[in-house]
Amino acid sequence: MKRKTHVMQRGLTLLEMMIALLLLSMLLMLLFGGLRLASSSWDRGSAFTDQVSQMQLVENFMRREISQAAAYRLQQDPQDPKAVLLGYQGSAKRLRFVAPMPQAAAKGGLYVLTFGLSQQEGGQQALTLWREPTDKAGSPSLANPENEAADAPVILARHVSHLEFSYYGVPAGSTQPATWLPDWPDNQNAPQLIKMKIAFDGGASWPDLVVAPRVDMAAAANVR
Repeated sequence: MKRKTHVMQRGLTLLEMMIALLLLSMLLMLLFGGLRLASSSWDRGSAFTDQVSQMQLVENFMRREISQAAAYRLQQDPQDPKAVLLGYQGSAKRLRFVAPMPQAAAKGGLYVLTFGLSQQEGGQQALTLWREPTDKAGSPSLANPENEAADAPVILARHVSHLEFSYYGVPAGSTQPATWLPDWPDNQNAPQLIKMKIAFDGGASWPDLVVAPRVDMAAAANVR
């Protein structure tokens, strides 16, 4: 009788161990699943934080440079030294102007800055900054930002699907009220506002960047 009881007790113990192992495996599966979910959430949160940080850096830089644009005489045609271009030159896809660059980002001094799209490997597009020092011989032309005098282009944001600049104001000679325009043909006056829209592959986009230029075009008469 005792032997039979001992066998039954041993059998119950083995069954309990099997149940315990099954429960343990289920708990481990839940634990690892939770860890994977937490890791995935962390990665998504980290990627989002990186995107926000990049957006803030780029927008703060562009806002500072656009608002600090300088009235400057630039030779538009090397064959005609009297031809000058002042202030901003803007289209829907490209924005050019003269502004100071900090010593940490360049050699310092006034630069011709061009913001636009460049083609990268794999067919993707990138928001790009071209910089050309104004102290280069011959006063740099704005006709070709990718010339030999320009510094190496700077990639500000990759995988861009859409970039659009627009300009709010009244060009010289216009009798229409101030409105948003796809181009800014008036080099003698600065627009009241400049807006940039940018979207990325996959559907993401940044909030519109709107900047009020502070350049004094009347001061151009006293600049070289």
